[in-house]
Amino acid sequence: MSLMKVVRIISIPDGEALEWVRVKWIGLEFPLLGEAETSFGILTGNQTDGEYWVVNSDDALSVLNAHSPEARKWWLNNYFLPEGLPHDFLFNKNSCEVIEVEG
Repeated sequence: MSLMKVVRIISIPDGEALEWVRVKWIGLEFPLLGEAETSFGILTGNQTDGEYWVVNSDDALSVLNAHSPEARKWWLNNYFLPEGLPHDFLFNKNSCEVIEVEG
């Protein structure tokens, strides 16, 4: 079996989502897709520079749904993404740890 890198949320991530929604990410894990230095606000589309881990939004929402269906519903009702950008979620690196798991 091979090892894969996973992002684990360890504290409330930055972002435009309501705090109660961002809290629901804590403890969840998602396959790591990569890194980014620019993020776009999910409500406003405003650009923010920083250090981010990138995860697939479908994977993230699926895991979130198992933990908090109400938080997933909030995302589905409020998620804004400028056209032409990838549908990935970015989590600021200081709210995460990267671990290796068997995959």
